[in-house]
Amino acid sequence: MNFYIKILISLLCLFPNIVSANDISRGFSNFIKSQMQNSQNKDKIVNLDMLLVKNKKIYFDKNKEPFSGIGVKFYKNGQLMTMLKINNGSLIKQDWTCFYENGKFKYQIDEIHLSLIETNDLNLIKSCTNNPKNKKNGIEKIFYPNGEIKKRSVYRNKVLIREETSSDIKKERKKRLSNAIRDIMSGNTKELTLDEINTLRNHVKKCWKPPYIKMNSTLSIDIKIEASPQGEVISSEITNKEIYLKNKNFSIVADSAMRAINRCSPLPLPLDKYDTWKTFIFSFNPLY
Repeated sequence: MNFYIKILISLLCLFPNIVSANDISRGFSNFIKSQMQNSQNKDKIVNLDMLLVKNKKIYFDKNKEPFSGIGVKFYKNGQLMTMLKINNGSLIKQDWTCFYENGKFKYQIDEIHLSLIETNDLNLIKSCTNNPKNKKNGIEKIFYPNGEIKKRSVYRNKVLIREETSSDIKKERKKRLSNAIRDIMSGNTKELTLDEINTLRNHVKKCWKPPYIKMNSTLSIDIKIEASPQGEVISSEITNKEIYLKNKNFSIVADSAMRAINRCSPLPLPLDKYDTWKTFIFSFNPLY
C-alpha cells in the first residue's frame, strides 16, 4: 500500500485522541478516492458496501480469503462517512469513527465488540446510523453537527458506568484549567509548566488500573508526594482525608491512584527543578 496513505490512515486513527471536533478536509477525502483508483490498491482500499460477513469474518465480495485492508464509505457529496482498518477479517483495535457530511465528527467509540454473525452486524458500523448498544468498552463521544460535543459516555465491560452532557464537560474543563493554574501558582509547583504537569498526569494514568465502580466527573484526588532528586517516590498520602474516611467509592479510587503513583516511580519530573517538586500536591482526576 502507498506509504503516504499509511501515514494518513494512522493519523486519522489518532484523531479521537488529538482533535476534539475539527473538519476532515475535502482534500483528504479526494486523496482516499484517488488511492482507490490506483491499480496497486484496488484490493486493499475498498467500498464498505462490497464487504460481507461469513463465519464471523469480513470478506471482500466473493474472495475466499478474509479481507485485510481499508474499508471506506462516502456521502453523496463526496465527504468521507467512515473508514475502518481491517486485518484478516477483523476490525483492527475495533475503533469506530463516523463523520457528518460537513466533515465534523459524529461518533467516536474507541473500542466496540460486535459479534459479526451476519452482514447486518457490519451495517451497524458502516452506515453510521445505528449505535450498537451494550457492545462497547472505553469512551464513546457523540457530537453535534457544528462540532460541539453532545455527550460522552464511559463503558467498562460493556456496561455504562458514567455519562456526561456537554454542560458537564464544559464545567470539568473549566475546573481542570483552574486546578492547573492553582498547581502552578501554589507552593512548590509554581515553576512547573503546564506541559510538565500534563506529562506527569499522563504518565500516572498509564500506570492506573481503574476499579470497577461508578465514578463522578467532579472527583478529584489530592495526593501529597515527596520525591527524590531522581523522581523516585519516597512517600505519598491523600490530603482529602475527610472525604476519604466518609466516602467508600472515593477511598477505593484514591487507593488505586496511590498505587498508580508508586507503580510509576520514578516520575517524569524536570531534574533541574527539584527544589520546586521535592514535595508537592498532585491532583488526580481518574476520568481525564
